[in-house]
Amino acid sequence: KAGHFERATRIACELDLPADLPQPPRELATVIFRIVEESLTNVARHAGARHVRVRAHGTDAGLEITVADDGSGIRETLSQDGRGHGLQGMHERVQAVGGRVLNGRDAGGGTTGSRQVPLPRWDVHATH
Repeated sequence: KAGHFERATRIACELDLPADLPQPPRELATVIFRIVEESLTNVARHAGARHVRVRAHGTDAGLEITVADDGSGIRETLSQDGRGHGLQGMHERVQAVGGRVLNGRDAGGGTTGSRQVPLPRWDVHATH
C-alpha cells in the first residue's frame, strides 16, 4: 500500500488506479504485484526520489502499469539491457506472461518504467 511505502521510505507515493479496473486472473495478479513491488523497491534504493506515481490502466492489449519517479534517472545502459537493480527479474516475470517492459530517463530527471501485461482472458473494456 502507498501509505506503508511512504512511511517506510519518506517518498510520497501517488496511486492512479481507476475504480472500474477489473480484477485480473489470480496468476497474473501475483505477477503484477511483484512488478510494482520491485519497481517501488528500485525507487527507494536507487532513485533518490521525493515522489513516485504508480498508474494502471486497461489497454486493447491488456494492462499497462507505469511507475514514474522524480529521482536521478536510470542509467542508459540499464534501461537498454534490463540488467541490474532488479530489472532482469522484472523483465523475466513480464516476458513469462508475454508482456513487455520499457524503461527510460525522463527529460527533466527521474525514471519512467512501463510494464505491459497481456490479459487474454480479461476484457479490459468490460466495465466501460
